[in-house]
Amino acid sequence: MITIRIKGELGHGKTAFSIANSSGALTIANLADNLDGTHSATVMWQTQYSNELGELLDVANDSLIVRVMPPTVVAVPSSIDWIMVERGNMASDWSPAPEDGHAEIQEVKEALLELTDEKIVSMVTSSQSFSDAVGNQIDNTQE
Repeated sequence: MITIRIKGELGHGKTAFSIANSSGALTIANLADNLDGTHSATVMWQTQYSNELGELLDVANDSLIVRVMPPTVVAVPSSIDWIMVERGNMASDWSPAPEDGHAEIQEVKEALLELTDEKIVSMVTSSQSFSDAVGNQIDNTQE
């Protein structure tokens, strides 16, 4: 059993996100709109299906296809911000992957490396000037 959740927006006239096994021959589910910008379904992952003759056929099972329903030729943009696939029937809250924060950490490191003695002295002087100005206002208020 898996739970699939998509955060995204359906284009005008589209009704659902749909998921299928990698062959595309077997639609597993249409995801329900959770009314919070996400769509989800908990399903059993299908590895076989019955054809029109009643024969059980194996389905390619190495990837997930996401479709927008109905699958008409009308070109209407839909968007997907993220897709979460989890084992089991309990969806957890989305959280960024650890590597998503690496770029931000690198920016902070670079900013720190750019600090020079002159910039630090300037910041301390500015802080002292601000402190003096606040102190003067307090003294003037007390008089």
